Amino acid sequence: MTAYSNTITLQLVAANATGLALSQTLASAGNLTLNGALVSSSVGTFDVARRVGIFSYGNDTALTWTIAGTDRKGISISETMAGGFNSTAQTVRDFKTVTKISGSAATAGNVIAGSTLVGSSAPIVVDYFANPFSLGYSISTDDIVNIEVTNDDFSPMYDVNTTTPNWIAQVSGATGPSNGQITGPVTMVRLTIISGTDPAVLRLTQGLIGGGA
Repeated sequence: MTAYSNTITLQLVAANATGLALSQTLASAGNLTLNGALVSSSVGTFDVARRVGIFSYGNDTALTWTIAGTDRKGISISETMAGGFNSTAQTVRDFKTVTKISGSAATAGNVIAGSTLVGSSAPIVVDYFANPFSLGYSISTDDIVNIEVTNDDFSPMYDVNTTTPNWIAQVSGATGPSNGQITGPVTMVRLTIISGTDPAVLRLTQGLIGGGA
């Protein structure tokens, strides 16, 4: 039985709220024009896979946005979400590229679309069956980050399933050097940057890999 360690490093460039779509309205259901600074040949591309944000200057809470694009592996994904009310509606999934943003109805006013301050790393699979389960962590960053875990099942394509795992924040709003233990057992762990553009490093150390059930 041996200890296992893995290191996650994640860094986001500054958010660009209009990187996908400059200020515009929809007169009826349809697509936003992708004309922001991150768009080339009708495709918006982020630095790394991260959340898409759509800011509504009016009340678009009755409207549904559908975002289509690709994930960090280049596999097609999409997500639907309600619009905001003088606020930003943000995806749950991380998009590397965006090829379409469509609204289910006319917007109440102008909207813009781009990247937010939030993005997650690819999930790291850990040994759920280790007995006893022991998973330590250490964080090194000046960003504000969450360590998120899930107990959901996984497959070789775990981070591109059409059903997003139920991620739970094990550690919320951490910043600066810190360390501790992740209670478990859990199946996967990821690092999520909530705010900041510095490198964020999460080191995981799991003991007793291959322990009995």
